[in-house]
Amino acid sequence: MDSLIIYKSIHMGNTKKVAEAVSDVIGCEIKEPNEVENLDKYNLIGFASGVYYGDFHRSIKDFVDNTDGDGKRAFLLSTSGFRPLPFVHNYEEKMRKRLKENGFEFLGSFTCRGSDRYGPLKFFGGLHMSRPNESDLDNAKKFAEEMKKYVR
Repeated sequence: MDSLIIYKSIHMGNTKKVAEAVSDVIGCEIKEPNEVENLDKYNLIGFASGVYYGDFHRSIKDFVDNTDGDGKRAFLLSTSGFRPLPFVHNYEEKMRKRLKENGFEFLGSFTCRGSDRYGPLKFFGGLHMSRPNESDLDNAKKFAEEMKKYVR
């Protein structure tokens, strides 16, 4: 069996950097949702997205909603200008619930700040313009070491 990270990174390339760092450790493929035909050969699947208006990208959510997880193990990766806040901006919890509802076994998540120049932020120079930084990517690799234990 194999592992895969399905990602969407459209704004600044932040999420792709994190997905690549995790992929380097796990030794898995990374693909965008429209590049994935089926999940039959994968036993560990990462879903990675920038956070847009407090949620994962629509293509990632649609992919999960239209997939029978069939007990496959899954993890989340995300980058955001703002950290998750319970009851306000808790994008991780929404995706965790979505994964479980669609038959995935949720293993864990990694999130870090990402440079954010979306909407009105661009007029102020943006937020966290040096993120993800080397420390963030090192932390993503540590998370990947934990997930690597689940690759068969």
